[in-house]
Amino acid sequence: LNFSCALGGPIGGWVGDRLSTWSRFHGRPLTAQLSVTAGIVLFIVILLALPREWQTLPVMATLITMFGLTASWAGVGCNSPLLLELVDERSTARVIALLNAISGAASAMFGGPVVGLLAEVMGYVVPADNSTVELMPQEDRERNSAALTKALVAGTIPPWGLCLIAFTLLHFTYKRDVQLAVPARSAGAGGKSEGDSTVTDALIAQNVEPPPPPPVALAEALADCEPTEQTACMTSQN
Repeated sequence: LNFSCALGGPIGGWVGDRLSTWSRFHGRPLTAQLSVTAGIVLFIVILLALPREWQTLPVMATLITMFGLTASWAGVGCNSPLLLELVDERSTARVIALLNAISGAASAMFGGPVVGLLAEVMGYVVPADNSTVELMPQEDRERNSAALTKALVAGTIPPWGLCLIAFTLLHFTYKRDVQLAVPARSAGAGGKSEGDSTVTDALIAQNVEPPPPPPVALAEALADCEPTEQTACMTSQN
């Protein structure tokens, strides 16, 4: 699973780039939607639909590999590219680090305890003598296995469903967020950072007028253009 997830990252980045080329403001949210939907479907099939038999081991391995290859697209194909585009470049690293910290801490703090609690609610029983699984009666093993399966599904599918809803909302908010972010970043480039101030001072020393930030109308027009077409957009606006 870890190996397939490692391969799924570059695949998710490639899919996100291709879909973004196809649709400027819908490609990356669609990438995340496809990833979450594939993860939900494969997870349910692996845990609930596939019999627990040795004969199904190759099928289970194939499905787990497919899960790793497809369920890891959202972060690299949608979340990180959107943050790089919307967040001020002076705060990009901090925001991405905060996102990774929150997601990692939440899964570490709540994943295991929540699944354990749900398993006990759904019938998981720890043997009184703390015996190993091999020494447990077959009936108890089957009951605990069913309880753990239900707990995993109940602890993962609802959060993934909320993620799917959030990514769906990006289809309606992404374009507006970009149009609001571009003028703000353009205004922030007017010599406020240390590097920009140095360049501006050098131009003034040479009696050269520093270039003004682009007007809001031009910034909004550039937000609607693909990155490779922004030169043509600037020409048409002029």
